[in-house]
Amino acid sequence: TSRHLFLCHQNDILEQAQGEFMKVIGDKVRYGYFHGNEKTTDAQIVFASFQTMRNCLAEFDPNGYDTIVVDETHRSKAATFEKVIRYFQPQFLLGITATPDRMDREDIREIYGEEVFNLSFEESLGSGLLSPTDYRLMTDEIALKGILDTPEGRMSVKLLNRRFFIPKRDDEIASIITREMMAIANPKVIIYCSSVDHCNRMAKAVVGAVPIHSKMSRNDRRTRLELFRQGVFQVAVTVDMFNEGLDIPQANIIVFLRSTSSPTIFFQQLARGLRLHEDKTKVLILDFVANLERISFVYELWQRIRKKIEVSHRFVGMRKEGGMAQIVPFTLNVDATAFQERIVPLLEFIGRMKADFYPTWQEASVATIRLGFTSAREYKEGYKQDLRLVHDPAYLYKDFPGWACFLGRDYYKTWQLASEAVQKLKILTCKEYYDRYSEDPHLPCNPDEVYSDFPDWYAFLGKRKKEFYSTWQLASQASIARGFVKKEDYMSGYKLDPCLPSAPAKFYPDFPGWKVFFGGSARYSSLEEIKKAIDVLGIVSLEEYMVRSSEDALLPPGHTLRRMSDFPGSKEFFGKK
Repeated sequence: TSRHLFLCHQNDILEQAQGEFMKVIGDKVRYGYFHGNEKTTDAQIVFASFQTMRNCLAEFDPNGYDTIVVDETHRSKAATFEKVIRYFQPQFLLGITATPDRMDREDIREIYGEEVFNLSFEESLGSGLLSPTDYRLMTDEIALKGILDTPEGRMSVKLLNRRFFIPKRDDEIASIITREMMAIANPKVIIYCSSVDHCNRMAKAVVGAVPIHSKMSRNDRRTRLELFRQGVFQVAVTVDMFNEGLDIPQANIIVFLRSTSSPTIFFQQLARGLRLHEDKTKVLILDFVANLERISFVYELWQRIRKKIEVSHRFVGMRKEGGMAQIVPFTLNVDATAFQERIVPLLEFIGRMKADFYPTWQEASVATIRLGFTSAREYKEGYKQDLRLVHDPAYLYKDFPGWACFLGRDYYKTWQLASEAVQKLKILTCKEYYDRYSEDPHLPCNPDEVYSDFPDWYAFLGKRKKEFYSTWQLASQASIARGFVKKEDYMSGYKLDPCLPSAPAKFYPDFPGWKVFFGGSARYSSLEEIKKAIDVLGIVSLEEYMVRSSEDALLPPGHTLRRMSDFPGSKEFFGKK
């Protein structure tokens, strides 16, 4: 019987996914959860949280699941997630995300390979796969007096925002939201706030609203969310709970009251209103985030969508032109006199202001190193010492390499070299490392994320017990000699030999899997051997390999094949021109 694993970081998403699986597969298979509240391991389809799974990997056979699906895959390069994903060796590994490109430049394609299917936000809107969007930038009160007399390059963006924008009060925003709700049949509103306190205030200010945030108990959140779905509450006010995964297609009004420099978070929040639903004709976006970055971002987004529409000639939203109804998937009040008089000059101004900053991150980096900053916190506290430095270089410079490179931090090339330095400092615990790593400028603050082959803190600190067998091969021989033939035998009897570690899969970085550990056949180790085997099977493509590789037990899974250092690419390897 085949077994399957669904991984994600939130229990709410796991429960929602289980419901969707039930709709398609039915109740003929056994479902189970593996997270903080429930630990089922023998179900055919297991829905597991990364956090719990990471702490219990030794309980699972790396080859125990035929298929693994990872939701919200853009998180995969985080240390907790990547360790879990790379531990398992399924026949088929699928990653799903709407936002594959990360702010920290880490590439999840190193794990999953190139996208099998990719559809951009602009293409989705233009093709009618997402709800038509009426986007309204609520920027009526812009104080533009003296804008052209402002000394360009001498003010931070934050200071400019304070100078040009007059923020609305909570009761004023609540009044506007209520007015827009009255104009829509069956309104279902999601409001994003900047903090939990702000969330609670807005929930009191808007009639029919309920707050839902991470400071509540899990049961309380689930109950309120379900009541919102069923229409008992028309408005859900939140901070951080609706960014990912939750499916509420009836939502027809999205309100932004919080700012974010992350396009990923912006699109995740916007997406909660973009699902098509028979009861809505469009989604209304009320964006009260009055700052230059957001205006510039939305304006550029609107321009990209216009270009896509002009190319594809597909339109949504009714607009009369030559007697024909055409589709406009994304409307922005750019044709309004107020927008032309206020916003366009403002965007031109910030463009000129940015031009006075260092034009490249490399030049800004030289100036930063000269000032002696050694951390992002120090930079943001002191960057004003140089008027050409910006508050957030990661936002201004699209090719920003990360803070370590930007600050000139020359880390040890390998974790082994870093480990030697740590032992010279006589650092004995993980906590002590975080307190003292700055004593050596070449030590990173987060070695478990900087070094992809980081073993564990015990080994990193040089505390590995010397009485353990030094290699997995020696441990394997000792295990076979004691008659162990499966993982369960080992776990119940390893204490009989003090040189056997409790978790060899974690202890030995090159652990080959339990089957090989107990004397089973090793997989083919070279591309030449693999090529001969697939020629015998007549496999002619990577897609076919993914399905049929199990016909030869010595063939590695498809995702392992693609990660081999000398793998030339699927087309060349399978002989395609």
